[in-house]
Amino acid sequence: MRGKTEIDLTVDPPPDLALEIDNTSDSRLRFNSYQALGVPELWRYDGQGLQIYLLQNQKYVESNISPNFPGLPKIWQRVNW
Repeated sequence: MRGKTEIDLTVDPPPDLALEIDNTSDSRLRFNSYQALGVPELWRYDGQGLQIYLLQNQKYVESNISPNFPGLPKIWQRVNW
């Protein structure tokens, strides 16, 4: 993708997974950008835990599992770090 001025999703498909880490602002405000690209799975770390969102019917819905990492233990997702 580096060096491209335009993205053609028929040639350059979206990533399987994106990760947002909220340091100074709420990343949920940017979810629509990932929706427009068609990123099927989005992880969000908010300083307290990890949430997994899956794209379903053009909207992200929170999920207990990751299709990309099905063995990820749920207990790890809400650990205070």
